[in-house]
Amino acid sequence: MTGHQDTLVIEMDSSLRTPGTGVKGVVRIHPDQASRHELSVVHVELLAVATGVEMKQMENGTHTTPVMREILLDYKEALWDSKAPPMYGHIVQAGFIRCPFAFHFPTHPLPPSYQSIAVSMSAAVRYFVRVTGRLKGWKLSGITHPHIRVVQAFPFVPFDDLPPRAPLEYMPVARHATEIPVRKGIMGGYGNVEAEVFLPAVECFPLFTDIPITVHVKCFSKEMPHFHGSNSSHFTFPLPPSTPNAVELDLIRTCHYDISEHSSNLGSVGGFGKMHPATNGPASHIKTDIGPPTWLQHHGLKHEGRWWQEVTFRSNIVFRCSPTFGIPKLRITYHLELKIPFHGMGNDVHLTIPLDGISSGIYRKAPLEPSTKTLDLHQAYWVLGDIKDIRDAV
Repeated sequence: MTGHQDTLVIEMDSSLRTPGTGVKGVVRIHPDQASRHELSVVHVELLAVATGVEMKQMENGTHTTPVMREILLDYKEALWDSKAPPMYGHIVQAGFIRCPFAFHFPTHPLPPSYQSIAVSMSAAVRYFVRVTGRLKGWKLSGITHPHIRVVQAFPFVPFDDLPPRAPLEYMPVARHATEIPVRKGIMGGYGNVEAEVFLPAVECFPLFTDIPITVHVKCFSKEMPHFHGSNSSHFTFPLPPSTPNAVELDLIRTCHYDISEHSSNLGSVGGFGKMHPATNGPASHIKTDIGPPTWLQHHGLKHEGRWWQEVTFRSNIVFRCSPTFGIPKLRITYHLELKIPFHGMGNDVHLTIPLDGISSGIYRKAPLEPSTKTLDLHQAYWVLGDIKDIRDAV
């Protein structure tokens, strides 16, 4: 519920919408305030607006330049007129005039809700209801604008264009791997770390769905004399991570705008690493298999060998971010970043795992259950002061 000095108030829910669904609510008009401000007419709009702002740090503060402002959707209807008889459905309740409204989303393609904030740029695709009232006596009442406007945002995602998938745990898997030499100090021999990540081999990963992921790490010590092979206490570096907290797996979103781009870390996923409000499941839900240290005899040198040990983590990811999309001037992509820290300079393991796409996971023939699915959106998505005056026509 939002309001402007109690003159106009929007009552509607902010649940997730999809193409063809309804946007219904009630605008509550305060008759005393309406009379005092000489409120003449009220309109209600269903709007979708794409915006982009470049930001530069100047000596006197941050300078912002709008670089994109496109109205993607604009439905408008008259709601109330002080000179006209009450419209159908209008009622007076508890001293307020209650005016219902209803819109339906079109079925043509629209981008999903989106919001990103970075040092040099911000971009958004917002969906919201805006109620505008024209005031006759705005100058006399001390209001500085001939209109009063209230807005309420809600999230939207398009349907998934791909056919419904088989359970992802039964899909073929794609392997992503890296291998680096590591050394404990600036002198001495090198050990080795191998890291693998396995994900379902799909064209797009759906939202709100358990996505199985496996992280497999193998650590090999430097070459050692063969008599060290009788006691695993000689195996001290590099040791594989023993808990999911020692592995960082982050979701990275990149916003591509014309010739510039910026990336944002959306936090850990799958229960790995530092916990995040959007983290999908605590670490206790991760299955961890730690193999025993094993001596590996060198094939060519009988008097040398090395220790190795492996660990496997099995978990699930659930994405709740904005799906990937592209419109003129703006598109977003995602990838996963795996990081496994090891002691010593330059020894951390890094692996970038591209995600070809993230789709809504909601299909035309499967109705959306109200309030069961929510998007993780930046809090700025819900702050609509910068687009209340996207256009002045009422």
